[in-house]
Amino acid sequence: MNSNIIINTPAALLRPEAALLLSCARRPMPGAGPPSLQTFLSADLDWDYLLQLASRHGLIPLLYTHLSRCGADRIPKPVLAKLWAGYELNTRHSQFLAEELAELLHLLESSGIRALPYKGPVLARLLYGHVALRHAGDLDILVSRADALRARELITARGYRSTRSLTHGQATAYLHGQRYYHFELVHPTHKLLVELHWRIGHDLFSVATDRLLERAKLTAPGLDQRAPRLLSPEVLLLV
Repeated sequence: MNSNIIINTPAALLRPEAALLLSCARRPMPGAGPPSLQTFLSADLDWDYLLQLASRHGLIPLLYTHLSRCGADRIPKPVLAKLWAGYELNTRHSQFLAEELAELLHLLESSGIRALPYKGPVLARLLYGHVALRHAGDLDILVSRADALRARELITARGYRSTRSLTHGQATAYLHGQRYYHFELVHPTHKLLVELHWRIGHDLFSVATDRLLERAKLTAPGLDQRAPRLLSPEVLLLV
């Protein structure tokens, strides 16, 4: 059987809007963009559906980046304006997330707590080269189980509030429960949610953060130096 048929059949069954979006779901590279982009732009596209699909999957930033570089003259101006507005909104939010993440990591590290960023702005920069090219709604930080309560107290002192009303004894029990793996804290003013993990996932399929903290690498060039350690790309792929 022709392997090309197997590879190409799923894309052939997609609506052209979905196929176009899929071709843009990649790191932008210098040059003419994805080879198939011009082909998809030649189709009779439902632009409203494309915008809805991109928004649903958090791909407005990547879609705008590719289309503005390689096909802006073939896109209706109202559509391009909506894409630009979504891109700008995500850029401002992503920059805020990156700055707040750096502050929180510095707060924890300066208090003697090893902490690692997980997903969010750091993953966006590693995957796409810029924090604004991946949509993120919250921040995830990894700490050891032994440091989780103190880290929670430090972040609370910065103005965040736990989404669960827990006494110290309840929080300790929560920390050692099999069903739980993170604290959730939200800021009452800017509504940012921070998830403070001592495990990744529930107990049956979880990964302890202690081992991840031990394997963390020094910050890669170009990333915020206030985040002194990062998970390696190989570890991020697995977790």
